[in-house]
Amino acid sequence: PEELEKNVGPVPETKDPRPSFMDEYQAATGNSCGLLSEYWETIYRYPRLSGGAVWDWVSPGITQKARFIPSAEPGLPEGFIMGSAQLVTGRIGKGIALSGHDEWVEIYRDPRLDIAGDQLSLALWIYPRRWNGHSPLITKGDHQFGLRQSSRDSLEFTIHSGKRILLFARVPDDWSYKWHHLAAVYDGRSMRIDIDGATAAEAPASGNIDYSAFAPAIGKNTELHGQEHPGELCNAVLDQVRIYDRAFSPQELYDDTAGGAVLKLDFESVEERGEFFSLGIGGRTYGLIWPDRRVQPELYELKKVPQPVKIEWADQATGTVRIGNRYQFTNLNELQGDWKLQADNKVLQSGGMRIDLAPQSEREIHIPFQKPSTEAGREYRLLISFSLEQATLWAEQGHEVAWEQLELAVADVPPKPAIQHADGRMTVTEQAKIITLQGTSFEYLFDKESGRLTSALFEGKTILGKGPQFNGWRAPISNELEREWGARIIADEYRSAGLDRLQHQVERVEWSQSEESVQLQVTSRTAAAGFSAAFINQYDYTFYNDGEILLTHQVRCEGQFPEWIPRIGLRLMLPEEFNELTWYGRGPFETYPDRKKGAKIGIYSGKVGNQYEPYIIPQEYGNKTDVRWLTLTDEEGIGWFISGDQWLNISAHLYSLENLDRAWYIPQLQPDHRVHLYLDHAVTGVGGTPVKTLEKYRVKAGVYCYSVRLKPINANRESALELGRQAFPLMDQQ
Repeated sequence: PEELEKNVGPVPETKDPRPSFMDEYQAATGNSCGLLSEYWETIYRYPRLSGGAVWDWVSPGITQKARFIPSAEPGLPEGFIMGSAQLVTGRIGKGIALSGHDEWVEIYRDPRLDIAGDQLSLALWIYPRRWNGHSPLITKGDHQFGLRQSSRDSLEFTIHSGKRILLFARVPDDWSYKWHHLAAVYDGRSMRIDIDGATAAEAPASGNIDYSAFAPAIGKNTELHGQEHPGELCNAVLDQVRIYDRAFSPQELYDDTAGGAVLKLDFESVEERGEFFSLGIGGRTYGLIWPDRRVQPELYELKKVPQPVKIEWADQATGTVRIGNRYQFTNLNELQGDWKLQADNKVLQSGGMRIDLAPQSEREIHIPFQKPSTEAGREYRLLISFSLEQATLWAEQGHEVAWEQLELAVADVPPKPAIQHADGRMTVTEQAKIITLQGTSFEYLFDKESGRLTSALFEGKTILGKGPQFNGWRAPISNELEREWGARIIADEYRSAGLDRLQHQVERVEWSQSEESVQLQVTSRTAAAGFSAAFINQYDYTFYNDGEILLTHQVRCEGQFPEWIPRIGLRLMLPEEFNELTWYGRGPFETYPDRKKGAKIGIYSGKVGNQYEPYIIPQEYGNKTDVRWLTLTDEEGIGWFISGDQWLNISAHLYSLENLDRAWYIPQLQPDHRVHLYLDHAVTGVGGTPVKTLEKYRVKAGVYCYSVRLKPINANRESALELGRQAFPLMDQQ
């Protein structure tokens, strides 16, 4: 947008009469398409600007069977077959044949494979076939470790310890079309390559292996072999692939007697588990609709922001609205106009209208609504909508073409009612590690070592497993994995500060009790081991005698941080039956701070599982913006009512954050029988692929303070809408 504003839009026609059309101003890569509002504000401001192309319409993806190789040892990571690779006769039993063309075995990025010490052993049997110029064997990206055939007559073993350390060995004369055993070993003092049980090369080496977030793979390097790679990969049959986080002798590896493998694949069978959309080796996740033509959430933003009708207040006091026809050739009398006066989600008044308005012109019209009688805590809006009066080749009759929600300021609003807490008395019991708070209908267990609740019972049901606790990480979105945003991948900047490996250390827990409540203060430090970037947390809890919780959370960032960070907020884990989500905010689909104009403000409900967006590469999803309040309950209405002193960003997932971060394909996602709830004070926007997230949508390292209200509820007895109209209780914020 800045380039358009400075160098393109203002150019006078006398200097350059040509219109401007952008080739690729947006690439809808994964969870993307932020910044559209800023682009179109500029485009509509300058007649010379005519818009641009969005890359792409359909997300690429070929439907394939999800084929897994079970581990030879239960509990270890499985293999995930990519392409058309097949099991064939192996060295012992079966092996996997890789043709050298878009075929490999992907390994889930299990934490046990994050080998970052000074011990490593890689081993496999290989039946090499025709040399094609590329033959990765076992790799974990290009900056951690790997074994590959680097040329027709040479093997290469790599570790990365601040720099790339290489060891080469010549292949034997009878290399091709014969089974050979290969091993690559690092013991903190030297690197070694073994061929057929004998050492073929060895050299001194030292240092801990660097951590890399790229997935391990067999037959491919996941860091190098992407869109720009011509396609040739390993052309061989492989068997008995092993990875160890210890060093072993040539004989132990050759005889397969080494114990403690962290990866052990024998390729004896394949398990099919549904289907998925495969990108192949060179695909990229551009798209506004999924490969099966279902709509992605970004499309709603692209529909709304450049909409052909401009709608804004002209004079709110008289109910006058300014309508602009942005069409080039169509009169607005071809559309049906409607208006609704809303109080929260309730329609108070409504009507229709037909406007005779020529293309590229504006006029003011009066909307004949009556000023409503105001109620405390309600929000009033005027919704104006234009839709197709007749069906067309591209849409059905009644299809909404343009809309706007205009906030209605009302006078003489009564003050919000104060929260009334039920009478009662709470019993507090402190033990070495646990503080128990018990009232008439609830029991909370607070763990002093972790600094969070580890159980919450309400009316006999467990309504909380863990939390709340600070969270600053999210599974990187595609734009945070793209190099277009700068010389270094944004997610790598996050990881270089340890944001993906945060650990919580409690420094202080204190509590006191009054007649009405218990006050509990927790101070903790959240950081990754060995990194300076740290979040200093102060949690100030008030537990009321009726079970309601008021939490003020202050976060102070200290140390070396990236230019911006993913989020500032809280994470809670609930039992999986708490799957009923209702929220008052933007919806019903996901929105983000820089991609929310396409969603109306309202009250929405749905299953937690239905909030999932199946991005072809798993990543952050499901955020809801401008949330006034939410409820998360089971089918019987038991659960939580939550609101904030400021509007929240919220999301609820069936997959853990760790699983979303580490999976590269949808079949690698596994529900962990919990609901993961995120209450965020600040969330970084998604940006546009060619353009970074704008400054105003970035969460910067700094000091943040916010409060949330967590109230156990039985929705059969209490109205969330009425609770949301209550005045938020303010606490002293230090």
